[in-house]
Amino acid sequence: MDVQTEVETLSAIYGDKVSYENNVLSCTIEETVDENLQIVKGEITIKFSIPEDYPETHPTFVLETEEDFIGQKIERIEKNIEQIIEEEFTCLFELVDHVKDMLIEILKEQVIFLNEEIVRKEKEEERAREREFIGTTKKTFEEWWKDKEKERKITLEKIKKEKEAEMNRKKGRMTGKEFFMNNPRMAEQLKEENKEEEEDKVEETLKEQGVDLEMFTEELDI
Repeated sequence: MDVQTEVETLSAIYGDKVSYENNVLSCTIEETVDENLQIVKGEITIKFSIPEDYPETHPTFVLETEEDFIGQKIERIEKNIEQIIEEEFTCLFELVDHVKDMLIEILKEQVIFLNEEIVRKEKEEERAREREFIGTTKKTFEEWWKDKEKERKITLEKIKKEKEAEMNRKKGRMTGKEFFMNNPRMAEQLKEENKEEEEDKVEETLKEQGVDLEMFTEELDI
């Protein structure tokens, strides 16, 4: 297939993305992959340098792209096209078609990468939320424990004060007998009452024995 036919064939498929000037045939391939809620677009331009005796002599080429993720894998495409040219070259259209297939493959890989990134970020966010929750829970527990310790100390202090007050009450409290005996006036009164009680008992005993107590009273009066 001569160069002119090659240009016409490629132009019929890629339109104004194909140009031929100064023995350089340029074709820009644009593709879009829409999978798993991801839309990835990319393009590659392949420029063939056509020798004067084409197709007897095979063309050389360069690949150009503006997308970084494609640029990182462009060497893979170059090696594939070089191998085809060396082993089974037939026409430029076939080479462009191979570039197109490999571009689509790279776009699909990018879709997978983006989806994996989404999953990775979701996991990171989940771990961050877990760390935050654990930190909040730990803080809440520590605050709760401090409050409990504070309440416990207050309760123990209250119990201690109540015990001290009870002991002080016991120390300062006397039985009725102790209070009575420690009061001089009360003690003297008790002594007099006991004396009178003893006299009454003696008098009662003498009466029971038939002793005339009035006689003793009269003699005492004399």
